[in-house]
Amino acid sequence: MRCGRRLLAPSLILHGSLARTEVGKHCWCDLKKEGKIRAIGVSNWQISNLQRWKEKGYELPAVNQVEAHIGYLEDDLNDYCQQNGILLQAATPLSRNNPVLVKAGTDPTVTALAAKYNKSAAQISLRYLIEKGISPIPSTKNPDYMKENLDLFGFEMTKDEVISLAKIQTSCRGAWNLGLVKCWADPGTLMCMSNDGKRFHCP
Repeated sequence: MRCGRRLLAPSLILHGSLARTEVGKHCWCDLKKEGKIRAIGVSNWQISNLQRWKEKGYELPAVNQVEAHIGYLEDDLNDYCQQNGILLQAATPLSRNNPVLVKAGTDPTVTALAAKYNKSAAQISLRYLIEKGISPIPSTKNPDYMKENLDLFGFEMTKDEVISLAKIQTSCRGAWNLGLVKCWADPGTLMCMSNDGKRFHCP
């Protein structure tokens, strides 16, 4: 494998299983030693992957990019990352424009909070992730949405409001306007939830 010796970037995200191999490890460590990248990131790493890397004495990634949004969030993974100085980054913070997360009037909790703070439903959904210590990276080509996505820091939600958002169930995602929607089992049936609204893999 060639590690891209001409690469000059502030960070490098290694996707998939490659990042967990010795080849991936040497690639990112060499690039960082050579000053060609400042930080290393991975995608879709679970606690077991991170723990195994840590036990081997390797440098932990600065960023772990995963699916995370209202209705689908692994709090145990987020807690582990925060405890080990890893930023959890939400690659799909609006669940690919799920109406529950972006359209006022679809979910009563999101709608009520949007009205209270004079924000859009999408802004409430993105702010939820920030309150959880997660970095959302929404994608849009619309200049108005770009401005909206940046206007997330002039308000804070209460702990109870964050918990109420954590309890929302969404089981579908996709290109809703095209009728291309993918559904999976309700995360609430696959994971346990504590009284403070945190989801984690059931023991």
